[in-house]
Amino acid sequence: MNVPPPLRANWLKQISVVEGGMAFVYICEPKDGFYEERQRVAVKRLKPSLGNDEKTEVLFLRECFLWMQAGAHPNIVSALSAHEVRPEQPFVVLDYVPQSLRSWIKHKSLSIADAFRICTEICFGLEYMQSVSPGFIHRDLKPENVLVTSEGTAKVTDFGLAHVRALSSTSSSASAVTGPAGTPPYMAPEQFLGEESSESIDVYAIGCILYELLAGAPVFGWLWSFEEWQTAHVVKAASPPSERNRKCPKSIDTIVLNCLQKRPLDRFRTVRELREALQAASLAEYGTPSQTSGSGTRSMSQLLLAGQGLHNLGYYTKGNEIFAEVLNTTDESTDGVAFLAKLKIADGCVRSGKITEAERYISWLDINTGDVSETDRALYFSVLAALSDVKGEDDLALKYCEEAVRHEPEGSAPWHNLAAAYKKANRLDDAEKAVRRALKISPNAKYFCLAMDILFASKQHEAAWELSKHAIRLHPSSTTLLRYCAMSGFILEVHRTKDQHSFNDVASDMNRIMQDAPNHGIPVEKVNEIMMDSAESIMSIGQRGDQDQSKSDRLLARAKAMRSIADSLLKHGKAEAALSMLRKSHELIEEAENAEEHGRED
Repeated sequence: MNVPPPLRANWLKQISVVEGGMAFVYICEPKDGFYEERQRVAVKRLKPSLGNDEKTEVLFLRECFLWMQAGAHPNIVSALSAHEVRPEQPFVVLDYVPQSLRSWIKHKSLSIADAFRICTEICFGLEYMQSVSPGFIHRDLKPENVLVTSEGTAKVTDFGLAHVRALSSTSSSASAVTGPAGTPPYMAPEQFLGEESSESIDVYAIGCILYELLAGAPVFGWLWSFEEWQTAHVVKAASPPSERNRKCPKSIDTIVLNCLQKRPLDRFRTVRELREALQAASLAEYGTPSQTSGSGTRSMSQLLLAGQGLHNLGYYTKGNEIFAEVLNTTDESTDGVAFLAKLKIADGCVRSGKITEAERYISWLDINTGDVSETDRALYFSVLAALSDVKGEDDLALKYCEEAVRHEPEGSAPWHNLAAAYKKANRLDDAEKAVRRALKISPNAKYFCLAMDILFASKQHEAAWELSKHAIRLHPSSTTLLRYCAMSGFILEVHRTKDQHSFNDVASDMNRIMQDAPNHGIPVEKVNEIMMDSAESIMSIGQRGDQDQSKSDRLLARAKAMRSIADSLLKHGKAEAALSMLRKSHELIEEAENAEEHGRED
């Protein structure tokens, strides 16, 4: 069972959730005029159960990257922003378009001219994507992945299976999907056979869509299994749509059958060739061609959000290119937007290790200009803090973090950064106060992780356990926070060994949390792995403890910890793991006895 995790974005009000194959889509209302007064947006977020698979997550990040790089075009669903704050699953915020082509044709009588126009618009959208992402192939075109506005404009969406010839060289742009990929009724023969992708895959899919719009059914009728679809697309010859719809002109038959040729070389070579054929047929049949491609431009705020979205995904160079575009369209001498763009470029340079370039951009900034907001001043000091931290200037970094908080006391990020700086300086009490302030403003999973680290460092076992339970309630699909919860629970159980009632309370709570985790998309195997890893990681508590103790005392303390963990594992139904832990405990006791005998002999 996949329970959609709550979307914790304080600028969005969640209205509803739709479940897809790989992601949840949250329909939301932006708050406070966010996203330029849009009434609704769609937030696509990877399912937690898939976020534990590295390959799938990399593919989703690639999709987010393609969205943010795409910009604006009338035949592409626009992305507004993207976010990846570990350990949460990444998500991308998109323009909300209420219906798909599938639902549109169910409730509307579609003319042949409409079919011409829609498929022409699909081609325009793909051509635009090829212009911004060379070598772009969608690979999963189907009526569900074409959205239709209330005016009837078609917009291509869902780049989850897309292939591009060249992406950014960052690790998040790892290899695309290999092997059969797509939706069977619209897959080209070479997709079924796992052959190399080419643009003609999309040509074939558009042919399938056009056939269905004209004939009212898929090319080969309604089939049920992957094998049936494979046989049909690889072996059977397609019939012309005019056999099902006598109103179809022969020129359309020719176009559709060209798209549906078995060999890629026998089809239109490019989407552009197909689009030109559709326009020529429209001109011949109706006297006017389908409309020409519109052009889309992003507003200044959209550019800033796009640049920040690419930064959030770790694509700092691409993000900086967009911020440079902002600089080229503003008055650098007076405009606060220019200040922010330079600051964002400096931030991207720091995060990507380009220190000299970051220092050059910072030197061009004048924080005393009247157009600089307090939020941007706080960001300025945060960037200086990050730069100082990279250079090993810890005292200066701490000073800048304190200055950032002074300018934006209601911002969660400055408090989080200050907490991290205090922790690094071993000022744990101050670090705890700062991170709790950040959590009060925003219960971000990343902030919980830092808070747990601080409480572990200050040996506040009770507080760590209580905070971990609270964190899991708010972020039930986070494997990182589940690991912290297991760690803090085991540590507390070790310290409560003598109080059986108290020990049982902790064990009972942890058992409930671990049993509930699969309901939130965390696989049972992952839960078991977290339990064992956490148990193993604290086996040496006694050994790392009081170094003034004798060797035998340290070994006995470690053995005691392992017995406690074994008891807990047994209560969680991990009998085999508990037995293994008990064996190790007995081995340590024997080692302690030998060490004590040697000590007496000495």
